[in-house]
Amino acid sequence: MNNPRPPPKSYGPASPPGPAPPPHVRGRSTATIQGQFCLVSMSVENIGDSARTLDATSQYAYDAAERKFDADSLASMYASDDNDLFLNEINPGNRVDAVLVFDVPKETSLTKLELHDSPFSGGVTVELS
Repeated sequence: MNNPRPPPKSYGPASPPGPAPPPHVRGRSTATIQGQFCLVSMSVENIGDSARTLDATSQYAYDAAERKFDADSLASMYASDDNDLFLNEINPGNRVDAVLVFDVPKETSLTKLELHDSPFSGGVTVELS
């Protein structure tokens, strides 16, 4: 005996499109973006004699007007191949690849980075081309 299929459900007229979905880094939703994401890839080697923690909150970027931008810690974590990179220490002599993500105004071009091995270090300036 064949069971007849139930009639298709009616959902009414289509709704108008809602707000755009949140921005994503590697498929993961991040906090609301204010401008545009600028991703900076780097290789970091610990040349010291003790372990150091790579912390996105101690890294900064600058534009031509010398405006200082903080890295987006959550987006940086998701952008890196190793999601735990920003939580683990780097032992002496070891090298890791990292991606820092900065939320900057649209049309902004970064000119340099200020990188630190701790919040209290003097840091180093890296010019961007």
